[in-house]
Amino acid sequence: MEINLKDTLRRLRKEKNLTQEDVAEYLGITAQSVGKWERGEGFPDITLLPSLALYFGVTVDDLLGVGAERQEERIREILDEAERLFVLRRIDEYNKLLREALRTFPNEHRIMRRLMTGIHWSDCGEHKEDGYFAVELGERILAESTNHRLRTSTICQLASICYDLGEKEKGRAYAEMLGSYYQTRENTLFVRLGGEEGVLFRQSSIRELTTLLTSAILYRHCTGGEVPDDDLYSAKKALALLDLIYEDGDYLLAMEDVYEAHFKAAEAYGKKRDAEACLNALALAAEDALRIKRELNDCLLTEEKKHTSRLINRITVHPGETNCYRAVELMRTDMEEYGVFDFLRNDIRFLAILERLKEAE
Repeated sequence: MEINLKDTLRRLRKEKNLTQEDVAEYLGITAQSVGKWERGEGFPDITLLPSLALYFGVTVDDLLGVGAERQEERIREILDEAERLFVLRRIDEYNKLLREALRTFPNEHRIMRRLMTGIHWSDCGEHKEDGYFAVELGERILAESTNHRLRTSTICQLASICYDLGEKEKGRAYAEMLGSYYQTRENTLFVRLGGEEGVLFRQSSIRELTTLLTSAILYRHCTGGEVPDDDLYSAKKALALLDLIYEDGDYLLAMEDVYEAHFKAAEAYGKKRDAEACLNALALAAEDALRIKRELNDCLLTEEKKHTSRLINRITVHPGETNCYRAVELMRTDMEEYGVFDFLRNDIRFLAILERLKEAE
């Protein structure tokens, strides 16, 4: 740990409008000694440190310039633990940890930003008091921070939270602050990076853009209306796109998109009361959910996986990169609660799929 007394001593002295003579008189030493300390040419006797710290109203650690370093180490420990809890989807513990940390470090923007995410994941639309607290945190970050990446991610989160709170105009205003796709890093660097770095960047962009396009296709209507034929069309197109990019079936993180497409198809067939097609789609979605649990939830936390499909065969998914999408639990809950499946409640095949999901939880 690096000790930096000279700069700290000079700063504290000037902040209090003191001279080297003032400090020397208090300690009972010469002003020349204080001058040497500030130039880094000497170091005070260790017995003088407590008195020197008391004089300036700081701790000995702060005086030596290691207080800030130790504080940063503690913040890093908290953020690492928060990341671990988030990956495991232990959101209540995640939020509790960060709320306590914010009381200890009330001006730490990184803690604020991560707590915003936790509150959003805890359904801030339902718990509006927490949601508005998250908005306050975000607005404070924007008012105080000059870190561009932090500000950008905060704006994204604010837009989502405001929409969930029913503050659509405010959410839209934040979203408009981000600009269009053509103003992004990806579009700027897409054709400008060369060599292996450029290859990796473009393949990563293919994967990310595929996820965005899949979501846009699946939810292109999203009006809540009864349009099963349109939903089926969207689900089929989304699956075709995923198969085009992931030709080897190496979906990895994109398994979430495959699951969403199959389940959306099941919902559409349910609206049409097509039992056979609905059950087939539910069976496929269940296989997807179980694969997500097997390959992502249970393995990807410790093992890295590499894509093999030709368009993305340089991309490796590393441990912890997954967001641990809990498809098994989500699908079981949706099957039990969605009215669109009521006509299948007593069907033995429907019950078998439901039971399989329960056993896997």
